[in-house]
Amino acid sequence: MKKKADELGLQAFIAEAGPFAAELRILRERAARGHTVPFVTYEPARRAEPAFVLPGVKSLVAVAMPYHDLAGGPIARYARGPDYHQVLHAKLETLSRWLEENAGTAARTTIAVDTTPLIDRAVAARAGLGFYGKHGGIITYRWGSLVTLGTLLTTLSLRPDPPLESRCGACDLCIQACPTGAIVAPGEVDPLRCLSTWTQMRGSLPDWVRPALGTRVFGCDTCQEVCPYNTPHLPPPPPRNHNPASGAGSESDEDHCQELCGLATMDEATFQDTLAHTAAGWRGRNVLRRNAAVALGNLGDRRALPVLDQLVEHDPSPVVREHADWARTQIRNHGKKTGL
Repeated sequence: MKKKADELGLQAFIAEAGPFAAELRILRERAARGHTVPFVTYEPARRAEPAFVLPGVKSLVAVAMPYHDLAGGPIARYARGPDYHQVLHAKLETLSRWLEENAGTAARTTIAVDTTPLIDRAVAARAGLGFYGKHGGIITYRWGSLVTLGTLLTTLSLRPDPPLESRCGACDLCIQACPTGAIVAPGEVDPLRCLSTWTQMRGSLPDWVRPALGTRVFGCDTCQEVCPYNTPHLPPPPPRNHNPASGAGSESDEDHCQELCGLATMDEATFQDTLAHTAAGWRGRNVLRRNAAVALGNLGDRRALPVLDQLVEHDPSPVVREHADWARTQIRNHGKKTGL
């Protein structure tokens, strides 16, 4: 099965399907401290019991799919390509069919890719696919933590793999790099301090979140970009203020401004063509437009002012108008001079 998974561009390891008692205790402790993601509504007991997802389950096949080859930018790497939920689900369907055809006995299976209460990271850790990093993600030996996770639950009895010991050691680069101090303890992230969470929240962003977002529009890669296990898989950071017309490198500040302006003003047709079918699209167009407006304010480029003026005066979304107004105030007070 592992060879078949490799043919599909995945890594696969196996865990037994008993309850996740330690994770249940941790979930309840974190809930008591308010460290819960607002848009995850599953009860802890359901998240820690595979049998809730598939009655009679005996084995869990944990899989990882890499995204290290996707470019970074205002949208986090994992959300830059086609929606990983759909891509990984299709690969797991193929793996499930292969498993059923080669098992020699009837079996039932269920696929989970952030689509069930089950904690995919807990499954991956038990199966030895990777170990928990101090940033809370799973670190694999093959691709670091630049992976999306999925689980194939089956009523087949498969031989489990041994779990891995953590190899973070004394390294705490991710904790030190987090721009909001959201990693409150090794392996524990306060989601209400995590910028990735706030890029997915609807409504008005708190005042403290807006400058902290920087030029992020969806997600945050900071803790992963400093992780030594990811360094070999990431390209070097591009030089700033580089003119791409010279043919050697990255976008200029002007290109960055244009990209954010395009995101802030995208209409529904553009959204459907470009982002609706990515992992960044699930919260809808206006959340991304709101975030792009804030990013423009933090970028501080005065070339964005006409776009922000247009949003404030004419945009139908009150949330977008509010954040565009905040952004243009930031630029007028602190923005870069461009000679325009």
